[in-house]
Amino acid sequence: MKKNELFFMILVIACILSAVLYTIGGALQDVDYHDLSKLPLTEQQDEYGRMQSRKSAGEKIQLVSAILIFISFLGIMITSLTFATQNDEKRALKAEQAKARR
Repeated sequence: MKKNELFFMILVIACILSAVLYTIGGALQDVDYHDLSKLPLTEQQDEYGRMQSRKSAGEKIQLVSAILIFISFLGIMITSLTFATQNDEKRALKAEQAKARR
C-alpha cells in the first residue's frame, strides 16, 4: 500500500470512528426523566444531578466528535482531489508520450 493510500485510509477510519463517538455521545445524554418521579424526593435530587452530568458529558463528546468529523471529511475531500489531479496529470503525460511515439 502506498503512503498516500495509507493516509487516505487513516482519514476514512478517523471519520468513521468520530461518527461512532458522536452516536455514543448522543446515547450518553439520552436522559429519561420519567422514572425520576417514582423515586423519593431526596433521591430525585441526586439522580437529577447525575443525569445533568451525563447530559453535559454527552454534549461535550458530541461537540468534539463533530469537529473531528468535519476535519476528517475535509481531509478526505482534499486528499481525494489531490489524488485525482495527480492521476489526471499521469494520464495526460502517458497520452502525450503515446502521441509522440506515433
